[in-house]
Amino acid sequence: MVKINLSVFNTTPPNFFNNETAAIVQNHYDLINNISSLPSDRDQNILCSNNQKKYVLKISNSDERKDVLKMQKEALYNWSNELVEYAKS
Repeated sequence: MVKINLSVFNTTPPNFFNNETAAIVQNHYDLINNISSLPSDRDQNILCSNNQKKYVLKISNSDERKDVLKMQKEALYNWSNELVEYAKS
């Protein structure tokens, strides 16, 4: 039986400012981007784009379960691959 952890909904989600997320993207990925927030109920998602590509920076809630994070990562990866295949057709 899987135990459901609802504390993630009771924990304040991350709330970095755009200049902080821009610094993270610049320092870790060497990208200069346009930054905009994406909706989320328990973590922080930021759309980072430049003239050629779009990326999503996901800052997870500290109480999120590891298996949920893994599932989200795999879903984003599969979704992005489908977009690439669609663009090629």
